[in-house]
Amino acid sequence: MAGLKFTHTILPTSDITFDDTNPRIFELLAKYPIDKITSEHIGRALRPGNPSFVDLQEAIRSFGGVINPIKVNNRDGKKTVFEGNTRLAIYRDFETDNVPGGDWKNIPCVLYEDLDNQNIHHLRLQDHLIGPRDWPAYAKARYLHDLYHKENMPLEDLVSLGGGNKTTVLNKIRAYQMMEGPYRETLGASDQYDEEDDFEPQTYSIFEVYQQRKVVE
Repeated sequence: MAGLKFTHTILPTSDITFDDTNPRIFELLAKYPIDKITSEHIGRALRPGNPSFVDLQEAIRSFGGVINPIKVNNRDGKKTVFEGNTRLAIYRDFETDNVPGGDWKNIPCVLYEDLDNQNIHHLRLQDHLIGPRDWPAYAKARYLHDLYHKENMPLEDLVSLGGGNKTTVLNKIRAYQMMEGPYRETLGASDQYDEEDDFEPQTYSIFEVYQQRKVVE
């Protein structure tokens, strides 16, 4: 993490792309198999239907902008927001709807230069696993699963960055695997955008409790 290059700046919203790997987006889109998610799904997930969306939208409108700048990575000629997808969506909606009170074409940013995936993971873990802006339990478990199985991050690193111990981290990963395996298969989750889909990320806690040996017995 030492030596990261970043500046505080303002960028046109049209220059910034959404981050389709962000765990919060995936939590909102949990009802869909990962290979069925489209950019249209991402846009819908970030807008009304997200429980905190309306409150955040009103706070930004009344203040005339964001208080906390979004975080953007400038890499390979592409500027991607890895923290602040919802705030970016609100700015774009306000610009489209000609909402008065702010400059919605431009958004305050912390612009990082050439962050690799490892540094992005570290920044996210600080903000959302041990920081003040907690992710929902399902989103945490999915992120830990992907870091462990897809990014091959050592279990010791996950524990040191996210807290807890090896058993609790592994239990979260196994609970997520149960949801994505037997649970999703049983429900037959749709690949269409359907508000009535039966897959419920909120049930994750049940699967985590089930990892306890006494409960299994």
